[in-house]
Order: sequence, then C-alpha cells, then structure tokens
Amino acid sequence: MDATGKRVLVVDDDAVLLRAVARELRAAGWQVDTRTEPGWTSAPDVLLADWDPHGPLTTGSARKLGVPFVVMTGNDALVLPGVTIVRKPWQPGELDAALRAAIR
Repeated sequence: MDATGKRVLVVDDDAVLLRAVARELRAAGWQVDTRTEPGWTSAPDVLLADWDPHGPLTTGSARKLGVPFVVMTGNDALVLPGVTIVRKPWQPGELDAALRAAIR
C-alpha cells in the first residue's frame, strides 16, 4: 500500500516527539496532522496516538468513528489486548509499517 495522500493524525503531549514523528511520516509519503490534545475536525485515515495521557480518549473516539489506530507507548502494560502498539523508542520505518498495516 502506498501512503501517498493518506492522512494520519498524530497525538502526543511531547512537541519534540511530534516533530520527529511528523518528519519521518512525511518522508514516507503521509499527510500528517499533529496535535498535543485529542480531537479532530475531520476523521483521518488512521490515528497514531500516545496511550497516556491522551490515548484512552483519542482511541475511544477513533473506535466510535471506525478510524483505525496505532498506539505509541513507553509502557505497553497500560494498553488493552488487541491494540496495535509501537514501543517508544521506535525503529526507523516502524511507524510507517504499523500505520500501513492498521489501514489494510
């Protein structure tokens, strides 16, 4: 699957991390919108969100709207079973691969 034109919303409370994620995903062809708080005006193709503190609210909203999502976390013990996660720190290409898999 080609990410070109696919919209990803990235939510994390760390502005430095958001810039790094956005740079990596844009280089892979994604249209990236970043937020430090949950919420969006139009549903993205996929959501990449920090589990804590914003994840539960954001992923709950994503589920209600049927938006696929991936959780970024440094503490996967907090993540519900069956949720796709990328552990912080991630490896190059790992975010892109997880997002592509989520929207298949």
